[in-house]
Amino acid sequence: MTIEIVPASPGRDPRVRELLDHAFERADQESRLVARLEAEHPAFDPELALLALDGGRPLGWALFLPRQLRLRGSWVTMAVSSPFVVRAEARGSGVGRALLERGRELCLARGVRGAVVLGGRAFFGRQGYAPAFRLHAVQVRTEDLPAPSAEGWRSLAAQDLNWLPGLLERSYRGAPGYERRAPAALDWESAIPTGHCHVLERDGLPVAQLRFRTDGSFNVRECAAADADAVESLLRYLRFQAEAHNAGGLDVHVPPPHPVARALFHRGALACSSAFGDEAQLGVFDWAGLVRDTADSWSSGLRSADGGPLSIAVDGQELRVAIGAEGLEVSTGREPGSHLHVPNGWGGSLVTGHRSERDLADNPEVLARSELDHRGWARVRALFAPAEPCWPYAPIFEIADT
Repeated sequence: MTIEIVPASPGRDPRVRELLDHAFERADQESRLVARLEAEHPAFDPELALLALDGGRPLGWALFLPRQLRLRGSWVTMAVSSPFVVRAEARGSGVGRALLERGRELCLARGVRGAVVLGGRAFFGRQGYAPAFRLHAVQVRTEDLPAPSAEGWRSLAAQDLNWLPGLLERSYRGAPGYERRAPAALDWESAIPTGHCHVLERDGLPVAQLRFRTDGSFNVRECAAADADAVESLLRYLRFQAEAHNAGGLDVHVPPPHPVARALFHRGALACSSAFGDEAQLGVFDWAGLVRDTADSWSSGLRSADGGPLSIAVDGQELRVAIGAEGLEVSTGREPGSHLHVPNGWGGSLVTGHRSERDLADNPEVLARSELDHRGWARVRALFAPAEPCWPYAPIFEIADT
């Protein structure tokens, strides 16, 4: 088999639509998703829509959509690789690996530091991807919410788009992994018939946002609120909607640091988290670039220990981070007494805080292959603290999620 990787437009190349519809065994779902992304998303890059061919026969297709994710307190350019599909009869023949390798090359040339994927744990795990995000849910009884009210709430409108990205960032800033959304309709409006996006208007501006589903149950996919009054209004609107849909309870998918999660917790709601079945994964292409993009977190972490350097072996790459006269310095080399070995498949988890220094300290491979004295361990503890990562993906992906 000779595999050729070429760009292929999902909206204009019929081979892509046929491949997606055949692979997912449902017509006009994933193919409609990617056609909308190509037509409407400002970050869509036609060179990152890749078709795998063998003698002209299409065997696989993958999209790498550049996004900015909040990682270690900074915005980092990553790609969301979805859909990623290989014909069943061609799996195990190197098609998926060829798509990933070509996507990685093109992403690196564009300053993209890595990629996020959903599903395919065994395959992507072999390529260095690591489970990196969690599914958070707050289970709420309707009677635990304040009196219902829909005052000030309305459907999403075009004039809201420029204000919503900042509103979302304010609510999710304590949880690594959330995306920086574009002021584009498909990054906010629901893409499925049972999905809805509503906003709370105050003095002519949106001060809260709610995206929810009513597909047999009532659940909130994401929400945001500007202040305590907006949180209270959002809770009242949740009760209004829950009663309108005869829901005795609802699930609100927000991470623990979110202001709505905190408000619900104090009302007696049950907060729970899972590892998302290890399905939401992150792979890092350029560790040195990622560290430079998140330099403030590395500098502050090292300073909070003793200010000394740390070297890290991760995903076949080795780097040394140290505080220099002009800020963080990223180089190569092994630091005696302060060298951390990261097991394969753990790198992305450590970036988001899904895994932390606690996991490193308990792992036999880390203990055997690292060289860490008491100062080295202090630096590791300072740099890899646990967190509550989440990936509240944009609503356009609901097309494939149903």
